[in-house]
Amino acid sequence: MQKKIIVYTLCISIILIIPLVILLSHFGLSNKVTCNNSASAERVQEVKKEAVETTVEAAEETDQQTTQPVEASPSETQPYTAAAHNEQTRTVNDGQRENSTDSDTPKIIEVQSSTEYLPILYYHAINDNITTSFKELFVSPSEFEQQMEFLKNNEYTVITFDKLAEYKKYKKPIIITFDDGYEDNYTYAYPILKKFGFNATIFLCTDFIDKPLYLKKSQIEEMLDIINFQSHSISHPFFTQINNEQLELELSESKRLLEELTGSAVDVLAYPTGDYDSRVIKAAKKYYKYAVLNGGGLYRGTDNNYEINRVYIPRGISMTEFKRRINHK
Repeated sequence: MQKKIIVYTLCISIILIIPLVILLSHFGLSNKVTCNNSASAERVQEVKKEAVETTVEAAEETDQQTTQPVEASPSETQPYTAAAHNEQTRTVNDGQRENSTDSDTPKIIEVQSSTEYLPILYYHAINDNITTSFKELFVSPSEFEQQMEFLKNNEYTVITFDKLAEYKKYKKPIIITFDDGYEDNYTYAYPILKKFGFNATIFLCTDFIDKPLYLKKSQIEEMLDIINFQSHSISHPFFTQINNEQLELELSESKRLLEELTGSAVDVLAYPTGDYDSRVIKAAKKYYKYAVLNGGGLYRGTDNNYEINRVYIPRGISMTEFKRRINHK
């Protein structure tokens, strides 16, 4: 009887314990799952936060790269500078020259321009008949016409030195100059300039007038409608290598002869061979308002009136290079 009671009690205990164990196990598992789910949720939030922060940082970096100005190449930021060429020996050190040609007809391509800067173009001969060993001095008439057409299409205003003090009043001001007074300036340049309604300045050596390959008096007189003639000395010497008396004569007599020939004021000097020093400047100030160099780049109104830069235009440069040289960027 006692054995039956014990067995019965054990059975009852087992029956009661098993559900309790099952219940407790289920409760423990739920807690574990809940904890795990909670941890996972927290991790997901952390990942999301990290992703958002990474995205924001990337966006900020992208925005900085977008708004930060791109650094231009030296060829874009620095104005072109030609070495002063020696017209006696006909040498030019032009390390920045682009020799490629561009035969495309100039189109209306807007060039960034600022009236802070004034391009003063600097040519010599305009001819395909090259008469010296220095080919670069002879700009092809077709090249010259393309360059003038570009200026016309892009609405440049061609002025002369009598407007230099007020050049900032003009839209895209530019000055066109030629040195020495080659006869092809009359044969080729003059008709092209007239075609586009431009004027220009020719710096003459008075001893060269009426000589072979140089302008004749009759041609000079005919060109006065659009050409302003200024001084390039009498005989094209090296100014720093002559004495004071010779220097005074070269400066004063060339001015007098040209004013007599043209009937107009001659108050601008182009240094022969680009050769000058403080002594030459002091002498030039007695007779001229301005003096120009054989290169140097773009002119700014703050420049010394007796060291005025010009932009050298040799034969064979492409239209892309021509545009770069007249543009201050």
